[in-house]
Amino acid sequence: MGAAGGGEPATSVTSDVATRLIGRTAVQNALLAASDDAVSGRTAAIAVEAGAGKTVLMEWLIDAAVGRRMKIVAARPVEGEPAWPWPSSST
Repeated sequence: MGAAGGGEPATSVTSDVATRLIGRTAVQNALLAASDDAVSGRTAAIAVEAGAGKTVLMEWLIDAAVGRRMKIVAARPVEGEPAWPWPSSST
């Protein structure tokens, strides 16, 4: 089934990332639906709780998007980078 269905995500990710995702079909389908929305010119925000495997999910989504011929720009924080890009004020 495709991104809108409840079965396996509709993508042919061939990297080892796909083998590290077990029981994440609903999240994968939501991510694919959001990427479909982006291609259609709509925007979406997806919140993922701490410890939910965000890194491997994003690696999977990047692989899936590249397989769908999408252009990807990705960034991640540098170790020790502050949480906010501006200095904290102590008031």
